[in-house]
Amino acid sequence: MNRRSRAALVVLTAVALQAPLVGALPAAHAATAPPDGLSASETRVWSKLNERDGNARLRWTYTGRVEDALGGYRLYSHDSMRPMKSASTMKAVTSAIALRLYGKDHLFPTKAFEGANPREVVLRAGGDPLLTRGNLKTLAGRVATNIVAALPSDYSSSTISYTVLADDTLFGDATRPPGWVGTAYNRVRAFLLNRERTDDSTRDAGISFAASLAAALDARLKDRGIDARVSYGGRGKTPEGATRLGTFLGHSVGDSIRTGLAWSDSNISEMLARHVAIAAGKPATREGEVAALREQLEDLGVFLDGVALYDGSGLSHYTKLTALTLVEVMQAAMRPEETRMNALRSLMMVAGRTGTLSTYYGRFVTSQSRCAIGYAWGKSG
Repeated sequence: MNRRSRAALVVLTAVALQAPLVGALPAAHAATAPPDGLSASETRVWSKLNERDGNARLRWTYTGRVEDALGGYRLYSHDSMRPMKSASTMKAVTSAIALRLYGKDHLFPTKAFEGANPREVVLRAGGDPLLTRGNLKTLAGRVATNIVAALPSDYSSSTISYTVLADDTLFGDATRPPGWVGTAYNRVRAFLLNRERTDDSTRDAGISFAASLAAALDARLKDRGIDARVSYGGRGKTPEGATRLGTFLGHSVGDSIRTGLAWSDSNISEMLARHVAIAAGKPATREGEVAALREQLEDLGVFLDGVALYDGSGLSHYTKLTALTLVEVMQAAMRPEETRMNALRSLMMVAGRTGTLSTYYGRFVTSQSRCAIGYAWGKSG
C-alpha cells in the first residue's frame, strides 16, 4: 500500500472517562519524537495530537490510538492499553460481532400462531429491534385474512372473540444489566415497539397487536354482521407444532445497526447482543451475551487485557474497553476474510452529516474540524 492510500485509512478511537483532570497530564504521556517513516502530512497530524497531551482544557482524562485501518502502522498512542469506561463505543463492538455472526441482511421475523385454546392467537417475538405498531398492523391484517378464511360459512353468532398472548421467550432474563442504575432504558425483552422506553415492551406489543387484529377482523366480517372482540391476555408460549397464521418478515441486522449507532440506542444494542448469544449457541441472557461477545473477540485476536464486559451497549459503568481494543475491532472489520463485518463502516455515522456526529449536535462546526465532514466515520461515546 502506498503512503497516500495508507494515510487515508487511518483509524482514530478514543475512550473518555468523565473524571476531572487537574492540571496537565504528566510529561511522560507525550511522545518526544514521531515514529519513523511518516510523511510530512502525517507528521503534522502526529504533532497536533501530541500538542493536546497535557492540555488541561481537555478537562477529562482520556486514552486514544491512531492506526492504519489495515494494521501494522501506528501514528499515535496515548495510554491505549488502559481500560476505561466504554460508554457508547461498546455499541460499535456489539454491532461488529452481530455482523460477523449474521451478516447485514439477516431478518428478525415476528410471527403469529394458533394458541393452545380455541380462538387464541399467540404473537411470537423474533427480537426485531425496529418493530413498529404499523408492522403489527400489517401482521394483524394477514392473520385476520387467514382467520376469516377458516371461519365456517354457517357461523351464526353476531360476535366472535379472540384472545392474544405474547410470547417473548426468545430472550431469557428480562433484566437491566449491573450499572444501569437510574436509567430509563428498558429491561431487555424480545419485543421492542417503536423504539420506545417503557416498563413492559411485551405488554405494549400484545395490546397493540390485539387492537389491530380487532380492527382487521371487523373490516373483514362487517358484511356478515359479525362484531369481532379481541383482548390481550398476557404472556404465553407458542404451542409445539402450532399452525402459523401470519408473518412479518422484520427488519435487518444492518438497518438495526445503522439506527442503533446513529442514535446511540442502548435498547437496540442490547437486543443485538442477545442475538449474538443465540448465534453463538449460548443462553439469550446477559451472562450469555457477554460470554459470546468475549468469545468472538478472542477468536478475532483482539486485545482484551483489562477489558470488562457487563452489557452490549456500554450503558453500564462497569463495562470497560481500551482504545487498542476498539482500534483492533475496527481493523478486524476491514479484514478481507471477514466479509460480513466489512459492512460496518457503511453503517457507522458520517462526520458532520448523520446521527450524533452531525453538525446539529455541535460537532464538526469549527474551522479546524469542518475538513472531516463526509470523510470520517465513527461512533460517539
